[in-house]
Amino acid sequence: MDKKITVLSVLSWLTQTFAIVGVYYVAGKWGLSLAFVNASATAIWPPTGIALAVILLLGYRFWPSIFLGAFLVNITTSGTAWTSLGIATGNTLEALLSAFLMNKYTNGLKTFDRPVDVLKFSFLVGLISTMVSATVGVASLALGGFAQWTDFGSIWFTWWMGDTAGGFIVAPMLILWGSKPRVFWDRKKYLEAALLLLSLFALSQVVFNGANYPLSVLGFPILMWSAFRFNPRETATVVFILSVMALVGTLHGHGPFGIQPVNIGLLLLQMFMGVSAVTSLVVGAVVQERRRAEAGLRKLKERLEIEKDKFEEVLNIEEGLNTILDANKLVDFIVNKTTEVLEAEKCSLLLLDDNNQELCVKGRKGVYDDALGQLRIKVGQPIAGWVVQEGEPVLVKDIEQDSRFARANGATYKTRSFMCAPIKIDHAVNGVMCVADKKQDEAAGFTALDFKVFCMIARQVAVALENAQLYRELNYLAVTDPLTDLNNFRYFTQCLDHEIHRAARYTKPLCLLMIDVDNFKSINDRFGHLGGDALLKKVGQVLKRMTRKVDIVCRYAGDEFVVILPEAESSQAKKVAAKIKENIENLSLKEKITVSMGLAQYHGNMNRHDFIRKADVALLEAKKQGKNRVHSFV
Repeated sequence: MDKKITVLSVLSWLTQTFAIVGVYYVAGKWGLSLAFVNASATAIWPPTGIALAVILLLGYRFWPSIFLGAFLVNITTSGTAWTSLGIATGNTLEALLSAFLMNKYTNGLKTFDRPVDVLKFSFLVGLISTMVSATVGVASLALGGFAQWTDFGSIWFTWWMGDTAGGFIVAPMLILWGSKPRVFWDRKKYLEAALLLLSLFALSQVVFNGANYPLSVLGFPILMWSAFRFNPRETATVVFILSVMALVGTLHGHGPFGIQPVNIGLLLLQMFMGVSAVTSLVVGAVVQERRRAEAGLRKLKERLEIEKDKFEEVLNIEEGLNTILDANKLVDFIVNKTTEVLEAEKCSLLLLDDNNQELCVKGRKGVYDDALGQLRIKVGQPIAGWVVQEGEPVLVKDIEQDSRFARANGATYKTRSFMCAPIKIDHAVNGVMCVADKKQDEAAGFTALDFKVFCMIARQVAVALENAQLYRELNYLAVTDPLTDLNNFRYFTQCLDHEIHRAARYTKPLCLLMIDVDNFKSINDRFGHLGGDALLKKVGQVLKRMTRKVDIVCRYAGDEFVVILPEAESSQAKKVAAKIKENIENLSLKEKITVSMGLAQYHGNMNRHDFIRKADVALLEAKKQGKNRVHSFV
C-alpha cells in the first residue's frame, strides 16, 4: 500500500512539474520576444511571478521545474548550454530567495493582508531578490561572450526591471488566487465587478490606445475602486489586466509611453505599473485591515452583549436565590436556572457529608440514571471529589483528552465537555455543582464565558445555601428548647391552638398532660444547677421515648413539661402518663426522682387558656395529694 502511494505521489509530482515547465516556457518565450537590448534580457518577464507563486503555493520541492523551464527558455533562444545553466541557476535562486524572504519576514501567503507586509514584500522581494537573477544572468552572458561588459549596466537594469515588474504584477495575482480560489459574492457584487471591468476596458482604450497624452494617472481611480470595494485578490487582478492592456498599447505606439523608443517605453511602463501595483496592494491591505478591525469590533460588541445578557440572568438568579429559604425548593431552583442560563441539559448539586467525607446528590436535572440519587462520591475521586479536594473549579473541554481525568465519555452524555465548581461556605467546601451537555455548539463545548458565569452562579449558590441553613437553624432555635432539645413554650402554644381547632372541627378527642418534677429545687440545691440540667435532659428523653410520633412534647417552663396527645381519649392518656411515671422512677440516678402529672381532656367550649388552666389545676391537685401521682380533670 505504501509503495503504491509513493508511486502515485511521484507521478503526481512529475505531472505538476512538467505542467509548470510548460507554463514557464511559454511565458518566458513570449517575454524574450520583447527583448531589445539583448536576446536574453527583456523588460517583460512574467516567469518571475510564476516561479515565486509556484514555490510559495506548492513548496520548495518544485524548484527543479523552475530550473528546467528557465534552462529550456534560454537554450532555445540564445547562448550556450553553459550560459543557459547560469541564467537558470540565477532564476531559480531568485525564486527560492523570494519565497524564503516572504515566509520569514512578510507572513508568507498572507503577505497581502497587512500594509506593512506589502511594503516589506515590495522591498525584499521586488527590489532585492530580483537582483540575484539579473546579476547572475548578465554575468553569465558576459562571461559567455553574448554581451559586452560595457553594456552590463543597461542590460542589468532592463533584466532587473523585468523581474521586478513580474514580481509586483504577476506574483500577487497568482498567489492570492492560488491560496483563495473560491469567490463568495452575491448578485450585487457580481454586477459591480462587471461594471469595474467595463470601466477598466473603457479607460484603457482612452489612456493606452489613444493619443500619446500623459493620462496614465487616470488609471488610479479604477485601482482605488478595486482596492476599496474588493479584496486584494481582485485588486491584483485589475492591476494585471491594466498592465496587459497598457503593454499592448505601448507596443503599438499608443498612450503616454508609446512615443518613446520601445525598450525605454517598456521600462517606463513597468516602473509605472510596478508603483501602481504596490500602491493598490497597500491600499487594499489597509482596507482589509480596517474591515478585519470592524469585524473584530462587531464580534467584541456581540460578545459583550452576550456577556451582558448572561450577567443579567445571573443577577436574576441572585434575586430568586435570596427569596427562597426552603432547602428543597432552593435546590430545584438552582439546577433549573443553572441549566437555563448556561444552555445545558444536565446539572447536579452535591453536598458534602462531613461525617464520612462523601458527596451526596441533593438535586439534579437531565437524563440521569435513577441510581444517581443514591450515589456517593468519596473526596478525591474524579471528578466532583477531586474538585472538593482541590477547592478549585474546573472546565473540561474534552474528558477523553484532559490529562487530569482522561477517561472514556459516559454513555448518557452527549458531549465530552463539562464544568464543575466547589460550593464554599466560610472558605470551607460544602459541596459541588456540575454541568454537562451544552445544547448550542455541542462540538465546541463550554466556553471561557460559560465557565466565568458558572463560577459566579456557584458563589451565589453558596451564599443562598448558607442563608437557607441559617434560616433552618433560626427556625429550629425559635421553637426548640436548647437544654432538653424538646419543643419550647412558643411552639407549644402554636400547636395547641392548631390541635384545639382540629379537635373542634372534626370532633376528635384531645388530651393535655402537664408534668412537674417533684422536689426539683432540693435536687438543684444538692447537685447544683448542672446536675439539675442533666436531670431535665433525662426526663425529656423519657417523654420522647414514651410518647407517639404524633404526640407533641414540649418544655413548659423550669421543671415543667407538657405533652399534647391528639386523638387520644382520657383512658389512653392515663396509660401514657403511667408509663412515663414508671420510666422516670426507674431512671439510674444518684437519687430517685418522681413526677406529678395533671391530665385534662378537651371539650368543645374551651379555648387554649381554659385547656391549660384545667391541666394546671389537675397538676396542683396531684401535688396536694402527695406528689408522685397522676390526677385527671376530665
